[in-house]
Amino acid sequence: MTDYTKIYVGASWVRPQLDSTVEILNSATEEVMARVVRGTAADVDLAVDAARRALPGRAGARHRPPSARRACAPSPPSSEPLPPTSPS
Repeated sequence: MTDYTKIYVGASWVRPQLDSTVEILNSATEEVMARVVRGTAADVDLAVDAARRALPGRAGARHRPPSARRACAPSPPSSEPLPPTSPS
């Protein structure tokens, strides 16, 4: 059986806030095949904070003002025909 007792946060394996685990069963044999930690909201917060530190300035669109979201939106398709392609 495999025990996954740590979570990967900020480029390293760390102990979760609680030591609560979940058993993963093999559906064919109903035997416990792994035990994984049960992450908490605090663990998610740590992971999100680490991701934000790793990628500064890459916050999701919902955190940007509408004008910035429009600037990143794809342009509508052009009504002009595409130029002919040259044979390769």
